[in-house]
Amino acid sequence: MVTPNGDQGVQFGPHEKGGLPGGDWNMSQACQPSTSAESAAIAPLAITYQDTSSDLTPTDENDHKYVGLVNQAMTCYLNSLLQTLYMTPEFRNAIYEWEYTSNRSEMQSIPCQLQKLFLLLQTSDADSLETKELTAAFGWSSNEAYDQHDVQELCRLMFDALEMRWKGSKHEKLIEQLYRGTMEDFVACRSCGRESVKPDVFLDLPLAVKPFGATEAFKSVEEALGAFVQPELLDGINQYMCETCKSKQDAHKGLRITSFPYLLTIQLKRFDFDYTTFNRIKLNDRVSFPDLLDLNPFVHKPEEKTKGKDDETEEESPSDTPMDETSSVIEAGKGGVGHRLDVVEADRLLEKGPFVYELFSVMVHQGNAAGGHYFAYIKNMDKSAWYCFNDTRVEIATPLEVEKSFGGMQGGWTNSNTNAYMLMYRQVRKDKNANFIRTVDLPRHMVDLKKKWKEQEEAKEEKRKYEESLLKITVHANGVSVPPEIASTPFEISLPRENTVEILWNEVVKHFTSVFKEKGLEGPSKKNGRLIQCSYGKYMRAEFVSPADMKKKKLLTLLPSGQMIVQKSLYFIYDTKNPKQPCFSPVHNDRKMYTCSVHLVKIKERKVEQPFLFPIAETETITRVRELLGSYLCEKDFKDYRIVLERGVDKFDLLDAPVKQFHDFFRTDVEHCILYVDGGSPGEETEKDRKLMKDINRVENSLMYQIIDRHKYSLKLRIELPSQDELSEHKNSMVVDEVCERPPSATVNCPPMEVIEENLYARVESTPSVVSSTEDMEDDCGLSGESVCNNTPQMSPVVSEGEDAWETNHMDNPENQQMLIAKITSLGEFTAMENVSHPYVDEVHSTTSSKTLVRSEGEKKGETPIIHLLEEKDNVILLDVDKRSRVRDLRLWLAKKCGIESATFSFHVTYGETGSYESNSKDEDALDTWRTVHKLVMKLRPALKEDEKMVKVFRFEMDESDRDKWRLLFEIALSPNSKVAEVKKKCQRLFRDKYQEDLQIEQIHLRCLKQKRAELADVEKVNERLGVQWSENLYVHLIPPERIEETKGGKQAIFVRRFRPSCVEVDKIDFVLVDPTLGMSAQVDNFKEAISHRFHVAPENIEFTYTQSAWEKWPFAKSRIDLHECVQWNENPFKDTLLTIISHIVVYFRDKTEDRKALTEEDRKLIRIRDMGQTATVRRKERALRIQMSSFSES
Repeated sequence: MVTPNGDQGVQFGPHEKGGLPGGDWNMSQACQPSTSAESAAIAPLAITYQDTSSDLTPTDENDHKYVGLVNQAMTCYLNSLLQTLYMTPEFRNAIYEWEYTSNRSEMQSIPCQLQKLFLLLQTSDADSLETKELTAAFGWSSNEAYDQHDVQELCRLMFDALEMRWKGSKHEKLIEQLYRGTMEDFVACRSCGRESVKPDVFLDLPLAVKPFGATEAFKSVEEALGAFVQPELLDGINQYMCETCKSKQDAHKGLRITSFPYLLTIQLKRFDFDYTTFNRIKLNDRVSFPDLLDLNPFVHKPEEKTKGKDDETEEESPSDTPMDETSSVIEAGKGGVGHRLDVVEADRLLEKGPFVYELFSVMVHQGNAAGGHYFAYIKNMDKSAWYCFNDTRVEIATPLEVEKSFGGMQGGWTNSNTNAYMLMYRQVRKDKNANFIRTVDLPRHMVDLKKKWKEQEEAKEEKRKYEESLLKITVHANGVSVPPEIASTPFEISLPRENTVEILWNEVVKHFTSVFKEKGLEGPSKKNGRLIQCSYGKYMRAEFVSPADMKKKKLLTLLPSGQMIVQKSLYFIYDTKNPKQPCFSPVHNDRKMYTCSVHLVKIKERKVEQPFLFPIAETETITRVRELLGSYLCEKDFKDYRIVLERGVDKFDLLDAPVKQFHDFFRTDVEHCILYVDGGSPGEETEKDRKLMKDINRVENSLMYQIIDRHKYSLKLRIELPSQDELSEHKNSMVVDEVCERPPSATVNCPPMEVIEENLYARVESTPSVVSSTEDMEDDCGLSGESVCNNTPQMSPVVSEGEDAWETNHMDNPENQQMLIAKITSLGEFTAMENVSHPYVDEVHSTTSSKTLVRSEGEKKGETPIIHLLEEKDNVILLDVDKRSRVRDLRLWLAKKCGIESATFSFHVTYGETGSYESNSKDEDALDTWRTVHKLVMKLRPALKEDEKMVKVFRFEMDESDRDKWRLLFEIALSPNSKVAEVKKKCQRLFRDKYQEDLQIEQIHLRCLKQKRAELADVEKVNERLGVQWSENLYVHLIPPERIEETKGGKQAIFVRRFRPSCVEVDKIDFVLVDPTLGMSAQVDNFKEAISHRFHVAPENIEFTYTQSAWEKWPFAKSRIDLHECVQWNENPFKDTLLTIISHIVVYFRDKTEDRKALTEEDRKLIRIRDMGQTATVRRKERALRIQMSSFSES
């Protein structure tokens, strides 16, 4: 057991040698491994610490338990800074002394929110507190809590914001008085001794952990501080232009500190950039810092001038800080950290000067350069005791734990990426060092605020508990006369569980009366409405019609037994009726009820109404159901109502057995069903359609069925058409004759529109057969085999091209017209009805549109595909289609509308506002495949054969290293069997037609970036080289006209880049042409001869190197340092590999007789920086840290 120095006399257990205090956050991939012995010693200690007795509970100077801060998401850096500021006596006291007098909201005041947070940290009984009110005062959104920032940057911004807010108040100079130091930026001429001085101030000192280019870090803060104030010598090309000497002279340039602040903030710059790997890195080296820091030797004294040129010792050590004094400071810091203040040692150091500082905060970063976690070791200077503040956890810290934050493996942590990042020191001054204001001594206004905020917090907590206890109630309006927009918008309210149903009922009536009035409608009266309890799925449970029942029934009694505490939601239906209706349809509590969504089918208007919910008891007969519906609709003629039950995906049944009970039509235990009823629309057409269905005894031959069918399978599609310019270009210049040629029998065109409109709904002769087996009649709804009929619409069959093709002159032929007329006439009375051919459906259809086009040959199976234009704006249209129709039907319609062939465009789908990709749906697929898309986009293309695809062709640009910037030239139609030579001819034609470039075929070389043999030979087929990737992007490498002669004999390009050792430079990428038919060794000789001819280097002097990594990508850049000093050069490194097999990479070569430049370390740095600038990739922009500033002060 170890007893630390301190007035508490607390004894620490084995945790003194323990693992990471304050949390077990881990980034093992960035850590150096510990020894097994260390792991064994560390592993159990965190548990030991957690099991410590309550007498080790960390308490403050008021004997109050320390309170943690909640990490909102990634705000640990904010928490560590806030706890540090809270544990700074002078800052906390100043916050308490400040009094808020502004008329602005407290929620927008940063000092006010800091004051509130500090007071709660000192007095709250909670384990941890939220910081959301403070970050809201910063102006942060909730998303900004997910951005991790630098704690030192946050400190600066917060101080700036506080200074802005305190303008005009007595705290206006507080930050300056506590945290601001002064320094001078000087240049001293070594010839005449003249100094050019620029005064400056600082809030923190950023100290380098490792000097630039050095291999070892500074050992201590004192050593890093000595380097910070060490001037640099300006000589050679960097000489200083001295105004006194009127010439350039050697000079000293540097910073010198004239005064340290009362509270000193030191940032250890652990984040750096590695110019070897071109990555941000974190320096985990050990840097020690003492409890007592003597800064007197680092303060510039005005009487000590920079020595002149005759002072030889100055050239050796130009610092203003005597080396012996600095050494003594470093020596003084070896006493360790985490102890109470050594008063004797402090007094000894104060004899040298006033700038002696006591460490009281160590902000630690755990992680790597990409991210990590912050926590802090903070000293209570009133108690001389150290604590670890790690978000919500506050624990006692030992000196050894604080010392581990030095970093490095010596720190003792398994994860050596945990080390000090920012330090805070307080000047040792007995006349100025303050103690914390005790809770009993708080200023009067703080006592009042404490009471006020406590009441607010208590009220907020009471409100939270009250809101949690409330029942969240959802009420849907229901009724045949309720508009769709009201029925689809529920009323939501929260009420106490003890409230009666009557209170809810009054709120519901009040709300919906107001809603109806806003719509300019007269809402139902109180006596024409009722409240029905239902489940989440709107299944009716019980009705409340008796005022006496409502008054005595409490809401909590409606909750399921055993769930009165757990369940927090109730659902109701506000059911309304027509004033003429004598009574509501009953909802029985003693019988099973079916909640039916009833759609009224308006035969005359050819539409299906918005559904309303209707309760039907399981024992009701169909005759009784008709009677109830007639009463609900206030119609006396209800005996002939046709009731159609929807069951399954695409099946409908006519419920026409009068004495059968309703539950007989269901086999499984369902509670909800969908009914279609032709009530509510009496008239001649309704009676006529009813008679027709009785005569032929087939549901699908009735107009009612067609209307239901159309409603059921309606699908809205938004389609973006090509612009007029794109259509014109497509028709005039983008059509390639040889690509678009195809036999006349394969052409798919649309018939004349007027013929389609006249015959769109004509009934076909063939009808689907009646399915009689019980098994086929059963479906997901559990309908039994006893249903009256089972005549359902069928999906379109796959028909042949001959059956499905339309010819442009098909309906112009008089013989064909006469045949069609004869078919229509033969259908008799049903098709003679005038309106059968125009069943417009669904009330959402636009009344301004009347274009209903195109019917598929698939109607032989009962399908009636429809394309209905609802809206057209610019080049975007909204269509209502039959989801069972095929893609081909839509293709035909769009082709006719745009005046193009149906095979000359593709569909691209988008599931958001931006971005689209080509749909893989085939012409035979149903349109339902696009039910979830946001929009379809028509993309023009040449007509494709069955095995063809559109392939993108890009320009292969040697001088552009970013492949994303390579230009898309055009798209061409390819099949797996396309010959490369034919593809080149297509490219040649497109270059001429689109870009007016008349290229020779020898100039066009095709490449694929995903194959080692990158260049495609003329004699090959596309799939012979590319296999299943034959439809991947292709790249055109254009050979300059002056080099066409080199391509003869089918030579292929190899990309090369010359390295020049004499100046350590790399030329631009170029290419030479090699005969691929030669043998292995002959190819190498041919390659060298081509390079020799192109670059004037003797073949015997050429050496090569190239990457053999599969991960390297274009342009295969190599570091010039590596090329100069690391890689192996060889006259033939290709071994048994054909050069054409590696034609996808860049081969580096050099002249081995060229002199090599000897590089200095400075040369290497400059080369790395330059190479890094040329090859660095674009990083994602990080959101800047911000704190909202105000132009108004708090006063």
